[in-house]
Amino acid sequence: MKTATLWPWMAALLLACGPDAGGMDAGLDDAASGADAGLDASARDAGGGATDAGQRDAGVRLEPGSPGPSDVQVEVDTFADVHAISPLIYGINGAAESTPHPEHYAFFRSGGNRMTAYNWENNASNAGADYFHQNDAFLGGGDTPGEVPRSFVADTISRGVSLVTIPIIGYVAADTLGDGDVGGTPDFLNTRFRRSHANDPSGPSEIPVTDDAEVYQDGMVQLLESRFSSMRAGEHRGVHYSLDNEPDLWAATHPRLRGGDGSLALTYDELWTRTVEYASMVREVAPSAL
Repeated sequence: MKTATLWPWMAALLLACGPDAGGMDAGLDDAASGADAGLDASARDAGGGATDAGQRDAGVRLEPGSPGPSDVQVEVDTFADVHAISPLIYGINGAAESTPHPEHYAFFRSGGNRMTAYNWENNASNAGADYFHQNDAFLGGGDTPGEVPRSFVADTISRGVSLVTIPIIGYVAADTLGDGDVGGTPDFLNTRFRRSHANDPSGPSEIPVTDDAEVYQDGMVQLLESRFSSMRAGEHRGVHYSLDNEPDLWAATHPRLRGGDGSLALTYDELWTRTVEYASMVREVAPSAL
């Protein structure tokens, strides 16, 4: 004859299930009944809080549509404050000519790592960590000052907003040699780059002095405003301005301009100072721009 050991917790579990717990072996039912005699009332209660009728208390039933007085109810009126979706949420980095259905875009950005050290006077730029920290003519534009942003705006402004990036890092590429890492040049910061400033002390001029060591960004804004400001129509059309590209990553993307090896970390104070300086310049030269 085979015997089975029934531990007290097993008996308590069976008791909690009650007499309607179908599918249990009849032998276990008998064993549970026998084991019940050896359990005190507290053990039976610990087995699941069975009621006198052997049924578990299911709690209070909440009927659908009646959440109760303590719950938060939210009502959404889909007919209130109805307005058109702004077309400016449909944007792209670039002029979009090579993308499917370019006519669907209304916001165009000229930006990216290349614009951080872009020199509008000669269209030189530095690739940073994207391509050997090289100065070159990758962006095009030839020798015409400001041709890179000018041609971009000319291609996009009739379709919506043209967002042009203004470098604020403090240096821009000096040449388009395309000879690899500028870090291999002695005193590269002063020989392969030009100091970049927000304002020309003599006032903004779209005709730059190209044989000095300084570049003034108000001249680029003035150049674009003189050609395209009349096409600005509120926030949905015109040329607007962005301050640099991902300043928090400057040390990684343009380490040659941040201590040579990226050791010069950007601080909140520096970013705030540069932002106020260049934004104030834009507001002065292009008061209706965003």
